Amino acid sequence: MKIAIDIQPALLTRAGIGQYTYYLAKYLPVASPSDSFTGLAFGGAEEEIGELRTPNFRIRHFRGISRRGMNLLWKTMHWPPADLFTGAVDVFHFPSFVARPLRSGKTVVTIHDLAFKRMPECSEPKNAAFLTRHLPRTLEQAALVIADSEFTAKELVEFYAYPRKRVRVIPLGVEESFHPRAKLSDRLRGILPERYMLFVGTIEPRKNIGTLLEVYALLRKTRRNVPALVIAGHDGWRGEGGRIARLIERLSLHDSVIRLNYVAAADLPGLYAAAHLFVFPALYEGFGLPPLEAMASGVPVVCSNAGSLPEVAGDAAALIPPRDPEKLAQAIAILLDDTGARSSMIAKGLARAKKFTWSETARGTIGAYRDALSEGCVT
Repeated sequence: MKIAIDIQPALLTRAGIGQYTYYLAKYLPVASPSDSFTGLAFGGAEEEIGELRTPNFRIRHFRGISRRGMNLLWKTMHWPPADLFTGAVDVFHFPSFVARPLRSGKTVVTIHDLAFKRMPECSEPKNAAFLTRHLPRTLEQAALVIADSEFTAKELVEFYAYPRKRVRVIPLGVEESFHPRAKLSDRLRGILPERYMLFVGTIEPRKNIGTLLEVYALLRKTRRNVPALVIAGHDGWRGEGGRIARLIERLSLHDSVIRLNYVAAADLPGLYAAAHLFVFPALYEGFGLPPLEAMASGVPVVCSNAGSLPEVAGDAAALIPPRDPEKLAQAIAILLDDTGARSSMIAKGLARAKKFTWSETARGTIGAYRDALSEGCVT
C-alpha cells in the first residue's frame, strides 16, 4: 500500500492529537515495512518532524506554505487536493477529525471524541462551529473512521447515525519512556518538592480542575502532610488558565499549588514517575491517555468515571463521579494513607498500562487501512 498521513498536528504542541500523530507516524513504518508512507506538513521547523524519516517513511514538508493559509483554503474552498502534494496514494489518513479533499484514494479519519456535541458548554465555540460544519462532510467522504474508544464509536452512531461497521476502535498507546524508573530532569528537580500529587492535561473547562482545587483546599484544611499539587498543561481556551490562577489565590493555595504550563515530552516521564499520586477528574474524555501514562510510571491513579475513562482504566484506578467532591476527596485520602491500597493500585496500573502500546495501535491502524481498501469494510 501507498499511505499518506497528515502529520501537521505533530508540528504543534506535542500533546493530545499531536502526540497521537507523532507516535503513529513513528510506529506505522515499523508495523508494516512492506508499505510506503508519506507524511504531509506545512510551515514550522524541519527538526520538529525530521526524525520521523525512515527508509519507508518520507516527509513532504512545505515550510514556505503556511499551515493557516492551507487550512483557510481547505475550509473555504475545499481545495487543493491533499494528494496533490504527496502524489497518488491508496489511503490518506487524517488524524485530527476533519478530512481534506483528494483526487483519488480512500480516506481514513480519526475522530477522537464528540465533546462539542456532548458538552457544548465545555467546548471552544469556534472549534465547535468548525466541526459542526465540516464533520458531516468528512463522515460522508471517509471510507472508514478510526475511534480511540468504544465510547466514541457509540457516540458516532448516536449523533450521526454513522454505520458502526465503518468504525474501527483502535486504542492509543503508552510510550516505553513512561516507567517507574524514569528520572526527573534537573530543571524540574529544581522547582518541584519531594512529594506531590499531579494533574497533566490541557487547561480547559472539561478537565474539571476547579473541582480538583476545591477538594485539595479542603484536604489541606482537614489533614496533615498533604503533598503539594502540581498542575501541568498549556492553557486551552476561554481564559481557563486565568480562572484557575484566580481560584488558586482565592483558596489561598499559592504556596502549595505549582503551575508548570506545557511540559516538554522528554520531561514528562520523570514528572510522572516522581509523583506520589495522579488525579484526573475530567468531565468528559474520548480516551484519556494521562491516567495510563501515570499507571505505566508506577503511580496510583484517581480519575473520574466519565466518558471513556472506565473503558480505559478498568479496575486499575479509583473511579469517582467527576461532580462529587466528597467522593474525590475520599479516594485521594485513601491512596495517600493506605499503603496496601496504594500497592494494589500500583500493581494493577502497571499491568493495565502494558495492554496499551503504540506498536499495537500502529498494527490496528494498518488493518484499518486494508479494510478501507477492501469492498464493504466488513467488521
